Amino acid sequence: MGHRYFHYGAPINMNKYTISEYFTRLACKVVGIKQLESGTSQEWREYEQLVKSKGKVAYFVVSVLPHWIGTFCHFFNVLDHIHSVAYFLRMKIFGRYDIIETGLTRQYWDDSERLLHGMFNLLKDHVEIEKAYMHFMSSKEEREKYHYPWWANVFRVIPVRNVEAGLEHLRWETTLDEDPEGIDSSLCISQAQTAREILVLYDWWINVRPNRPDVYEVSGWLEECKKHDILADWRNTPETRAMLDKVRELELKYDNEDEAMLIRLVKIRQALWT
Repeated sequence: MGHRYFHYGAPINMNKYTISEYFTRLACKVVGIKQLESGTSQEWREYEQLVKSKGKVAYFVVSVLPHWIGTFCHFFNVLDHIHSVAYFLRMKIFGRYDIIETGLTRQYWDDSERLLHGMFNLLKDHVEIEKAYMHFMSSKEEREKYHYPWWANVFRVIPVRNVEAGLEHLRWETTLDEDPEGIDSSLCISQAQTAREILVLYDWWINVRPNRPDVYEVSGWLEECKKHDILADWRNTPETRAMLDKVRELELKYDNEDEAMLIRLVKIRQALWT
């Protein structure tokens, strides 16, 4: 795959010719023939004869109607109106970019937790939605491989989430510095380095952090609580003090790790664009 640059918020680039192409493919499926996308003059003549052999109605639907539709849409700016409506729906309803979702359950959370979860949830969306979209746009084969819905490519109203596509795109980006010769060599190296960092941070947030040992289980404090009524029977003994010290030690370790990873995320924030 070559260099790929996309902007998720930009209107899709369709003109009367790509509209005609789309409806031609659709018409061929309806009529039951295989569309000829490229060929020699002889192959095109044979293709036209094949379409005509299906009857006048089939010929009109495949060879004439799509061009009429493309010209009509282009002349009356139909696509511009559709894009405006789609953009409004995505920005105001389905894909609010002015709100940061934390992914937390609906209950009270300290601001420190909301900050951490909000920032890493943005990273999660960046990988699973934005990077996935960039991967889908790389080729038709990739869209078919991951069953990318046709309507998402045309209107892009509802963001499509695909973990594997996003990760595959990042893995491709990590290879850009393997042969960085050319005018964009520095950009390729930087993009590859950032992709590796995103993969590390994403894996930590999705797989490592949720599976860290529970501080109360590791310290033995949870088991101690099951044995006694802590409010009534708890005793300040060397054993219980050691357990609580272990709890505080692990909590501090986890907090320091969270902070370090959050700082790493902030340092690559300028690269989180599409």
